[in-house]
Amino acid sequence: MENLYNELRRNLSELSELENRLKKSLSQALDGNLTVKHINGGSRFYVQYERNRLASQYLGKDKISTVTALAQKGYDAKILKEVEKRRKAVEKCLKTLDSADAMQELSKVLDRIPKEARPFIRTIDSLDEEYVKEWSSLKYRKKPVSNESPFYTKKNEHVRSKSEVIIADRLFYEGIPYHYEVPISLNQMDVLHPDFFVLNKRTRKAYFWEHLGMMDSPSYCIDNVRKLQDYANAGYLQGKNFIVTFETSKTPLETKYIDALIKEYLK
Repeated sequence: MENLYNELRRNLSELSELENRLKKSLSQALDGNLTVKHINGGSRFYVQYERNRLASQYLGKDKISTVTALAQKGYDAKILKEVEKRRKAVEKCLKTLDSADAMQELSKVLDRIPKEARPFIRTIDSLDEEYVKEWSSLKYRKKPVSNESPFYTKKNEHVRSKSEVIIADRLFYEGIPYHYEVPISLNQMDVLHPDFFVLNKRTRKAYFWEHLGMMDSPSYCIDNVRKLQDYANAGYLQGKNFIVTFETSKTPLETKYIDALIKEYLK
């Protein structure tokens, strides 16, 4: 239930942000609305002015930019109405959940079950915990890390680079379940080991996370661009189920960027 509540709060924030953006765009839009008239088998565009609905102006081929702006305005206005409806609906749901009686009822449901039966019940929260526990118990053969690597995470995992330590420790700090270098097969021939396999506990959605740390090396860059193409061809797409970070010797990986990715995809 907490996941549902948090998802509604997140959705409300996104809707409010979109609503404000649309209102700002409409406040700066051209005067009038786009209309289309069908004449002699063809279509003609006109602008219908808001202050004087009897006044309209033909928009010829030299007014394509005006047609484009007014078409966008019409679309934004319609989307704004739908966004406002959804935002109000979400606010109504949250108001109900926020009410003292509703929250108390949720917490008292287990109390209304005979105490002898409670040990046999899996609550909503425990189901989430069980899923995370099961996901985290994944067993796999790890790829050996060279003894020359001095890098260890807070979980005492031996990793290959300082940047991998930073990513792993940020995930650990934020409570994001992850596995290091889980083997996956994109085809019948090649086995890859993405740096991290991470889980969004709220949505139960998992992502592979690759960090490319030597992008100023031409050969490294070429090899990894090919690898990213292989991932994409296998259905692993950035933002959908795949996360990629980059760095060069002159532009190191920033923790703020890692935190932003965690917030966007894993919270």
